[in-house]
Amino acid sequence: MLLDRFKFNETPEDKLEKLFDEACKQGAVLVRLHFDTHGANKEAVSGALVDFIGRVSKEDGVLYCKGEVDAPIEEEDGSWSTNAEVRVLAEAFYQLVYLCFRYGPIGVEVDKPAKLDLSANDMQGILLDASKISNDYSRFIYDQVLSNEKKTEVLKQLDKRAAAGKRLRERAEDAESKD
Repeated sequence: MLLDRFKFNETPEDKLEKLFDEACKQGAVLVRLHFDTHGANKEAVSGALVDFIGRVSKEDGVLYCKGEVDAPIEEEDGSWSTNAEVRVLAEAFYQLVYLCFRYGPIGVEVDKPAKLDLSANDMQGILLDASKISNDYSRFIYDQVLSNEKKTEVLKQLDKRAAAGKRLRERAEDAESKD
C-alpha cells in the first residue's frame, strides 16, 4: 500500500537517533556527561549549569549538545547543589577527551559507538590535547605562585611549547588530509 512507505509513527527522537547512528559511522562519538555544582544561592547553581552547557555547546567539534539540569536541592548546611546530564555528539573521540580535561565531568557514559578504531592522527590529537591541558594548568599554577620576574620567564617558555605543539598538530592534520 502507498501509505506503508511513510513512517507516520516515527518520532523526532527516532529521527535524531538515526542521525546519531549515521554520524557515529563517520567517526563521531555520542556521550552523556554528568556535571554538578554547589553554591549558596538556589538560582545561581541552576544558572551556572545552564551557562556551562552553553559553553560546552560552542566548543570545536561539538555537533550536538543538549543538557537537562535537575532542580536544586538544599543541603543540610543551607547551601544548594544541582546536577546536569549533557548529551554531546562530537566529531571525534579526541575532542571528547579535550572536553573532559577542560570541563571535568563527574561522570561519562559512552552511548555510541560500542567500539572505536583510532587513527594515528586521532591518537596524536588525544595526546597533544592532554599535553595542552597540562600546560594550561601549569600556567595557572605558575601564575599563582611565582614572582613576577620568574613568572614572565616561565610563561614565555610555556608559550613557545604551546606554539610548537600547535605546529605539530597542524602538520599531523595536513599529513592525514593528504592520505
